[in-house]
Amino acid sequence: MNRFLRSLRWALFLLVSLSFNLIAKTLVLGNGSEPGTLNPFNSETTSDSNVISSLFEGLTYMDKHYQILPAQAESWTESEDGLLFTFQLRKGLKWSNGDSLTAHDFVFAMRYCANPENAMVRSQSLKDLHMKNAQKVISGELPLEQLGIRAVDDHTLEIQLDKAVPFALSSINFTVVPLHRKSVEKYGDKWPQPGNLISNGAYKLDKWVVNEYVSAVKNPHYRESDQVNIEEVMFLPLQPEAELKRYQAGEVHITDSFPSIFHSKLKAQVPDEVRTHPTFSTYFYEFNLNDPKFSNKYLRQALALSVDRDVITKLITRQGESPAYSTVSPRSYDFIAPDTFYKTEEQKTRNEKARELLKQAGFEQGSDLEVELLYNTRESHRQIALAISDMWKRSLGVKTRLRNMEFNSMLADIAQGKFELSRKTWVVRDPEPCYMLKIYQSDDPFNDSKYNNPKFDALLEKACTGKLTPEHRKFRQQAFQELEAILAEDMPGIPILHGVSNRLVKPEVKGFPKSGEANLFRIRDLSF
Repeated sequence: MNRFLRSLRWALFLLVSLSFNLIAKTLVLGNGSEPGTLNPFNSETTSDSNVISSLFEGLTYMDKHYQILPAQAESWTESEDGLLFTFQLRKGLKWSNGDSLTAHDFVFAMRYCANPENAMVRSQSLKDLHMKNAQKVISGELPLEQLGIRAVDDHTLEIQLDKAVPFALSSINFTVVPLHRKSVEKYGDKWPQPGNLISNGAYKLDKWVVNEYVSAVKNPHYRESDQVNIEEVMFLPLQPEAELKRYQAGEVHITDSFPSIFHSKLKAQVPDEVRTHPTFSTYFYEFNLNDPKFSNKYLRQALALSVDRDVITKLITRQGESPAYSTVSPRSYDFIAPDTFYKTEEQKTRNEKARELLKQAGFEQGSDLEVELLYNTRESHRQIALAISDMWKRSLGVKTRLRNMEFNSMLADIAQGKFELSRKTWVVRDPEPCYMLKIYQSDDPFNDSKYNNPKFDALLEKACTGKLTPEHRKFRQQAFQELEAILAEDMPGIPILHGVSNRLVKPEVKGFPKSGEANLFRIRDLSF
């Protein structure tokens, strides 16, 4: 009976979604996984940010050429020393409930993010930006009022930094969004839920049916609502196989991905609907360095060296990915990947070296060494895990237990340290190397490996601060190479591949980036 009711509810949902498709200009997107939150300061995944970016708008936005352009702010200035940014907000800004939006709402949001009682994961971004006093405010040593952001008046916002940061404007773009104070204070932790969430973006939250869909409708109070063509958006948490079927049935307009096994066939059948976009992303396996098994770096190096990345990218994923021998994507600014041993040598030589390292770690080939690999349930992750397990078995005699979980459940286990090795993809939207490398900074909340190297931290700090002069740019290039060399020696994680974004986009959807362009788009700019 319960199964019948679930099937009936799903059938009704499909009927409604298809009706919206035909009548109300509803855009249906695959979203990969279920969002973990719609709180922009607690977001951890692209499944979160896909929805959040349609609900909230910051001072600026980044276009497909990685240029920072005006959004809630109409203009800004930067002081000569790079320590003060002054933003002029547009006149007449409103929240989705019609309340006026002012510079004070940005101040409230940043204090909310920095408040140690809230424990927001994105408070780290304020530290990375070096917003004045962020470190001490977040730790509770200073009051919230000491945070380096203030409203000069309703339309003028100042952001003050402790240190100049080469990518400060980009960091402000991704970090600084406003919050509706009355609703946050009224609803507490439940403010990001339907009926409570007040937003300032092109859309406002309508419904969130867990494991089925999130829907958002056009915000009539948005600053440029007359230029928003899509009336409603639906985000569906779908595995690639189900997503492809729904797309082919005409029930999804834009997929989040699709199974790699169908890439060649789809390119041949619907070449104009396949969109391949370069990304700044790295797919890797991360060690739990708190696990005594992986306290020995020679074991970590041995496992990393014996992964044949060419086999993974050419025979398993096959969608334009490239083998990864660094944490940072080679496409990033000011970055040239160092020629580490496991990049320059042939795989046969790597395997020989891996066996030597295994002995140095105290293990003999064919010993009873077994490792557990955690990944979220998805066929592509399973195929990669099976292939690498086989490589470890053949090259080193190491056995692998595979453990797969639903995505958000996996994140919970990783956060609690309940893993030995885990799959991870780190994706950033900006070609700044610091965004990639910071996941190994000792105090970063996304440092799930718990890697801690003071030398790495100190050099990363130098590379990620300072005015971007020609001299500093040259230093950064050298520093990034040294940082990658440190990671290659310590091996807190195994880089496997640098990814691309492959989507399917229906011909009736206008304004979506073409293949080869950056996968940066705003739903508000799309149309039918």
